[in-house]
Amino acid sequence: MNIKGAFTTDRLVALAAAMAAFTVYAVTLAPSVSFWDSGEYITCSWVVGIPHPPGVPFFVLMGRVSTLLFSFIPSIAARVNLMCAIAGTVTIGLVARLIQRWSVRLGFEPWLYRPVSVAGALMAAFSYTVWRNNNATETYAMAALLSLLILWVFDLWIERRLHGRPAGRQLLLTGYLMTLAIGNHLSALIVTLPIVAMYVLYAVRKKAFEWKSPGFPVMFLGLMALAFSIHLYMPIRAIQNPEINETNPSVWTEFKEAIERKQYGQVSILNRKGPFQDQLGLFAEYLSWQVGRPEAWTGALGTPGGVVWAFLWMGMAVLAVTGLVVMGKRRPDLLVLVGLSFIMASFAFVVYLNFKTGPEGTSLGEVRERDYFFGASFIFFAVLSMIGMGSLFTSAKSRAVKNAAWVMVVFPLISLGMNWHYCDRSGDYAARDYGINLLQSCPENAVIITNGDNDTFPLWFAQGVLGIRRDVIISNLSLMNTRWYVEQLVAKDPDLLSYSQETIDNMQPIFIWGPNFFHVSSEGLPVTGEYDRQVLDDTFNGQWPWVLNDGNTSIPVPSMGRGSQGSIPMQDLLLIDMLRNRSIHGREVMIAGTVSGENRSYVESYLQMQGIAFRVMHEPVRKLVNTDLGWPLADSFLTTGLADPSVYKDDQAIQIARNYVSAYNRLAYQFMAEGNTEMVGVCLERSEAVFSAMPEEWLSIMPGFVLLKARFIHGRDGADAAIDYVQQATAYMDSMAVEYNNSTAAAASSQLAAVAGEFEQESAFDGVIDFISDGSPAQEWIRIEKDLSFGNYIAARELLSDLQAGWGSEYQPVLDLMAQTVDQYTIYSPVNTGLSMLDTALAFVFNHTDQESAALEWKQDITAASIAVEMAGLAARGGVMAAVSLGNIMVSQMKTQREAQLINDLCDRFVADPDHAKEIALWFLLSTQTFSSEARAVSLAGNGYTGLAYAVLVNDLGISEEYALSIEITGNTLAHLLEEQ
Repeated sequence: MNIKGAFTTDRLVALAAAMAAFTVYAVTLAPSVSFWDSGEYITCSWVVGIPHPPGVPFFVLMGRVSTLLFSFIPSIAARVNLMCAIAGTVTIGLVARLIQRWSVRLGFEPWLYRPVSVAGALMAAFSYTVWRNNNATETYAMAALLSLLILWVFDLWIERRLHGRPAGRQLLLTGYLMTLAIGNHLSALIVTLPIVAMYVLYAVRKKAFEWKSPGFPVMFLGLMALAFSIHLYMPIRAIQNPEINETNPSVWTEFKEAIERKQYGQVSILNRKGPFQDQLGLFAEYLSWQVGRPEAWTGALGTPGGVVWAFLWMGMAVLAVTGLVVMGKRRPDLLVLVGLSFIMASFAFVVYLNFKTGPEGTSLGEVRERDYFFGASFIFFAVLSMIGMGSLFTSAKSRAVKNAAWVMVVFPLISLGMNWHYCDRSGDYAARDYGINLLQSCPENAVIITNGDNDTFPLWFAQGVLGIRRDVIISNLSLMNTRWYVEQLVAKDPDLLSYSQETIDNMQPIFIWGPNFFHVSSEGLPVTGEYDRQVLDDTFNGQWPWVLNDGNTSIPVPSMGRGSQGSIPMQDLLLIDMLRNRSIHGREVMIAGTVSGENRSYVESYLQMQGIAFRVMHEPVRKLVNTDLGWPLADSFLTTGLADPSVYKDDQAIQIARNYVSAYNRLAYQFMAEGNTEMVGVCLERSEAVFSAMPEEWLSIMPGFVLLKARFIHGRDGADAAIDYVQQATAYMDSMAVEYNNSTAAAASSQLAAVAGEFEQESAFDGVIDFISDGSPAQEWIRIEKDLSFGNYIAARELLSDLQAGWGSEYQPVLDLMAQTVDQYTIYSPVNTGLSMLDTALAFVFNHTDQESAALEWKQDITAASIAVEMAGLAARGGVMAAVSLGNIMVSQMKTQREAQLINDLCDRFVADPDHAKEIALWFLLSTQTFSSEARAVSLAGNGYTGLAYAVLVNDLGISEEYALSIEITGNTLAHLLEEQ
């Protein structure tokens, strides 16, 4: 046998497998930034910054080298992404070579170990998690490379020891690489225990003797110290204040805490965050995805796909166990090395990582799928399964059977096909677009408050790498709870906050209980410090109650803080202080639309949507969406690839797409409230287009969208058209719910079906209103009320416009009041909080009809006193126009001309000064306990509200209607008359 030729062939086979992997990684490479840590790492690589603890200096420096080495590539993000793809490629090459070595020790001949090495390497390469780790910027591709490189070097040591050759240099290199790997990601150290175990095993067998040399341990430790010295990059660079400088490890305490990841806290592995069996089940689920996620199989094969998928991955698991058994029988030492590596990367990680097992995105679960942590275990799983399959061919004799061993390459090809759509990032620009869109939503020199990784890191990337909107200060809520970050915010703008440097150095969350306040010491004890008082004084206007009040903005803090713990987190203190300091720093404060309602609770009433962010206005807002600023921003949203069905959208891309839909829908609602039908249609079309390539995800958004569009169609085309649309939409939802087995969508469809009935009910009101109204503006108001109550804002505005055009100047005061009231319930009313039918004149008019009569008839007990009281009730709740309409309609039902005159006069008073009328009506209702009836009657008459004074005379003082109608109701007359009585 030509050993040299075989060795060269083996290398070429491994190289071919690596190049096949590289080709796939290059074709599916992310062209720009991705969600999660990608934006932070790419930006740090470009600006030579310091990312979140433990700082990963090795990765950042390698990333920086890649930005220079691949400078011929225009996209800086693609340069760093390519580095990860190359790291993944080298990993696959090392896997192929290791399989070849291990297979030789297991007794496999070249005809067998070569297809096993190719199949095992490509099975690892095209595994779902490994693939996704290798075609975007994350530390896990480099971590896998370092793990396999360490293992490869140590395996060289084993090879040389087995052949009695010197191997001290390989062992020294192993120690160096192990320590260097700490500068990338601790997951690379999964091979440490297997290597130590193997070395001890060889030492016991007297095949390892380096430890006996006095100089060897010194050199070993020296190289480890040299490798660890890469962490000195962090304090050296931190002193220079790079653009991203997390934890600012420029001094020993911060440097030590960064490496120890102290800011994340520590939870004992004995205190499980979820049942251990569920945590193992979660790992098993991640493992099952490697041959293709179940939805990929179902999409490709239909119903049988799930069965085929389960059979395949469980078959792979059986083959992996077979591989372990073969190693145990033929080479127990190899079982220790490979088997223990797999256990460390899988089951030991389950114990150490201690993940929550509840629904993702909730307090009971993790924020996202955590499969990426187990990438190395999936590589070893692929290796073991293909070695297990190769062992089935060991007894082959004929050339045909031996050649058939290459059939095992079909398995990675299956994974390649099933994982392609889900792992192909080549058209993924969602994170890049979102970062740009969010920054562009900000006015010049604004501060944008962000929430977490995915609404912060894309912005860092857009500013730091793309150079977009560098005038905007990005302030992350979670980081605002750290002192080092507060210092960096002040460095960006010294006027941003009012705190002194000494105060910042001592800031911490403050717990309040009424006027009392304290912080929690490192020993867990409540302590009141001098800086607690200083922080509260600097943030708020004075002593308890704690409130910011600058004349326009008023933000009170509940007496027990926010949340169940009764604290004011540093993030809240900083936000309030930024707002207090606006007159000094002159920056508008924006809040990303992704910030939770809880985290924006203090400023909720001041938020006005602008693009995909909220602007904190200086006064409580009446108009929740700024269409003048919002539409130009929404019109220019970048949504690259969202409408392309060939581009896979992960959960984060879908969530971002929801934000765009929310912005379009809010704009559509606001335009509808303003009566701009053309722009309503444009916004709804844009909204629907965002999810045109995501029909399954669109199902969860459809109910709200259908309601909004049905309102639009109803106002534009009438009830019949709206009913047809709702029926078509529900039919579509029903069919899609069946296709995707979505019970939630099916239930929502059933609820939507009732909407058609509401449109029919609304149409039925028109016939009744035709009977009641004489067509004058005040009486036609009840028709507008009906439209407003059913959300038919377009029809309401069209009728108002017709009335304004068709009636003379004598009706102008009423028409003006009608226009103001329509604005009140449309433009200045939040979504779904418009006019309630219970607060309409129409409802009160119905109460005066005989409900038991076959035909519409008026009741006989209608009096001026009762109508005046009802008008006051409506006006006191803000429905002055409803009160006027009620009075105007019920005038015809008065028994005498004098009663009709009293109601007409009251209507005129309400129209003449609506604001004063509301105050008087409220006083009329609330003053019964504080003023005598005589005083109330005299005061009302003196203010010209004779109808209300008449109601007091009849209802409260018991004066007969005939007598009350016969007297002159003025302040002086009533005072004299009541005095005589």
